[in-house]
Amino acid sequence: MLRPLPFLCIAILLCGSSKTSAQDDSYAYKVAPENCLMFSSWSGFQPAAAGTTNHAELMMNEPEVIEFRQAITEQLTALAGMAMRNEAAIKQRAVKAIVPQVLTMLLGRPGCLLIKSVDVDMSAQAIKVEAGIAFDFGDQADDFLNAAIAMATSEGVPLKKGKLDGETAYALSIPDTPLESIVFLSAVDGKVLVGVGRNSTLKMIAAAKGGGKKSKPAWLAGLEKQLPVPRRTSVGYINLQAIFEQVVEAAGPQGQMVKGMAEMLGLHNLTKVTTSAGYDETGLVDQARLSWSGPATGLLEMVGTEPLNLKSLENAPADSLFLTSISINLSDVMTKSMALLEAMAPSEADDLKFALQEIEDEIRLNPQEDVLAHLGSTWTLFNGSGDGLGVGTLLTVDLKNEAALKKTVDGVLSMFEQMGGRGAPQIIQRDVAGTTVYTFTIPEMPLPIQPSWAMHKNHLWVSLYPQVLRPYVDPQPSDEKLDLANLAVEEGIVGYAYQDMKRQYEFLYVYGAVGASFAGMLAEEAGMGPDGEVIGRLLSSVTLPSCRCVYRHIMPSQNVLRSDENGWQLTNLQTVPSVNVTVAAPVMVGLLLPAVQASRAAARRMQSTNNLKQIGLALHNYESVYRRFPEAYSKDENGKPLLSWRVHILPFIEQANLYEQFHLDEPWDSEHNIKLLDQMPLVYLSPQSAAEAGMTVYLGNGGEKGVLNSNPENKGKIMQGTRFGDIIDGTSNTILAIEASDEAAVPWTKPTAPPLVIALGLSSMRDATEIISTYIDVCGHNVERKVTKKN
Repeated sequence: MLRPLPFLCIAILLCGSSKTSAQDDSYAYKVAPENCLMFSSWSGFQPAAAGTTNHAELMMNEPEVIEFRQAITEQLTALAGMAMRNEAAIKQRAVKAIVPQVLTMLLGRPGCLLIKSVDVDMSAQAIKVEAGIAFDFGDQADDFLNAAIAMATSEGVPLKKGKLDGETAYALSIPDTPLESIVFLSAVDGKVLVGVGRNSTLKMIAAAKGGGKKSKPAWLAGLEKQLPVPRRTSVGYINLQAIFEQVVEAAGPQGQMVKGMAEMLGLHNLTKVTTSAGYDETGLVDQARLSWSGPATGLLEMVGTEPLNLKSLENAPADSLFLTSISINLSDVMTKSMALLEAMAPSEADDLKFALQEIEDEIRLNPQEDVLAHLGSTWTLFNGSGDGLGVGTLLTVDLKNEAALKKTVDGVLSMFEQMGGRGAPQIIQRDVAGTTVYTFTIPEMPLPIQPSWAMHKNHLWVSLYPQVLRPYVDPQPSDEKLDLANLAVEEGIVGYAYQDMKRQYEFLYVYGAVGASFAGMLAEEAGMGPDGEVIGRLLSSVTLPSCRCVYRHIMPSQNVLRSDENGWQLTNLQTVPSVNVTVAAPVMVGLLLPAVQASRAAARRMQSTNNLKQIGLALHNYESVYRRFPEAYSKDENGKPLLSWRVHILPFIEQANLYEQFHLDEPWDSEHNIKLLDQMPLVYLSPQSAAEAGMTVYLGNGGEKGVLNSNPENKGKIMQGTRFGDIIDGTSNTILAIEASDEAAVPWTKPTAPPLVIALGLSSMRDATEIISTYIDVCGHNVERKVTKKN
């Protein structure tokens, strides 16, 4: 797909040059742990070697590009100084010293990042980390560190100066956070070190002084062997298996739920992500591998199960702006997706099946059997510049059975003809060189596009406009095709992407130039007064490198995806540098943390809502069998409480085997029954609760007037509960069960009398502005209601 290259180039020039020199591995090898969660090392920017033919090196060393980098550094330093002009002199001096160094660091200083361990103690709400990051600043290391310390001191950050392995180090504790590890800052032998945890810092200092181990860790040696690059400039490693195990352990009671979900999705077998980048003879090589152990299951087996049909790629024109091809068998994906949904959310799967059946009954068409089953697995999207930028985008897929699909299309046409009537959708047919081109229209609702398709040479072709299809169903001898022989296309690959970066740059450079000019003007006109004028002048003084300066070095970008029994491997060939993913990952995690927390809360709420829905449905099914809802608990003939209502609805939540293990004539804490407390079904485990194992916060609505009440006159019977006819306030207005706070948690088998929800009090419910509850009308749309808490 198209990328706005001028703006991309700005980002590249600022952040992407960490791949512009061969890598010195000596320090990285010394600090790389034998076992770690994450590691990355990268080299810095260096002048290109004399006589090099590598276009990436030549582009990054163009005088105009170097001048642009320097101008960006100078202007950003000036902007930082302007922002600090009202601050104390010590802060202004620190900023003037730090900003150029930070920018230089981002623009390509060699360095490495490691996260050895993260230990989470949920009970103490504490986190211990062993990690570190190092940048090679050469003879400017001490100046940078001193400026950083001066800035921290001026802000009142408490730093303690001391010695580690004979080197000066500054220790910082971060208050009001769960992080217990101390952060150390030091400058040793030209390297600025930031260590989290004493052990990691000591190892980084020892390696900087020339000590430490001399051999590579096994995982690093294996990475370099599996992802070879002629001149390597960076490596990255993320230990997914270790991270997953720590997440499961830190999740406490919810860990098994996380583990079960991962197994359903097929993600539990993921072991690691590895990356390797560097130079070949003409450009940059980026390689990344996602590895797993055991056979691919779940989500991992939905893409790339069959190699690409390379005949499909031969249809792309020589002037293709981009081409993307991926192997996906949609019929298999639909089958496997339904199986996953049935395992994860049976009721939602049933709803989807019902909806699909309604569609089939309405249009007399089974999407999977009549359409998807006839499609091949090679999907290709491309746009020739001669077909129109954007509007000429075309999607094609190979066909298993063109005749069968043609029969399905004829059936759809017949249905549209029967619909008829003014304003009804229509499918227009056109004959183009013996091939029928179909166009979908809605007469009284004109669309900005005219979706069209055709079947030709055992392929289905889909476009936004009918005229785009003509060159492909009626090709001319003069039409040239993309020369796959000179590209990295090979048998057995499962994905391929091509971009004509030079042509894209040619199209879009003007927008970058115009945008850069307008940036200064907009800053001056933004009502910022003198500051706006200064910012405008600074922005206007930065000139993009000329188009030709970059244009002459750009080569096509190619991505090749391979698949084997142990993982996916992606190889990228290009001349435009990119950002090291494993370096950016920790930054992205920090930036996305609020969003992750919000989405996690939403996911937990959704799961809790689904749990209550399942409990409500189980109670309904119990009532359907026994004609009454269960009482709060069962009793023996003397009226002694035995087991909670939650035990007696087990057969209705697919837990019949567990139900049969209970001795129903014994109390919940008998020698036999108490052993089953730890086998609490997941449906009774709230993802929002931190209660102990075997405790649940899902409470029934009991009391004298509650649905799950307890009638003292009923002895030895649990069937004498509330009837539907006893509910006089309406089923959609009467609560069956709620999610309470952890203070109200109870053992799930214990025969406690559920309080009337009103009597319980909102202060004992889930600590949120709204609580989740399930109503008697659970089979309708009143599954969830929200009750606002009062202060």
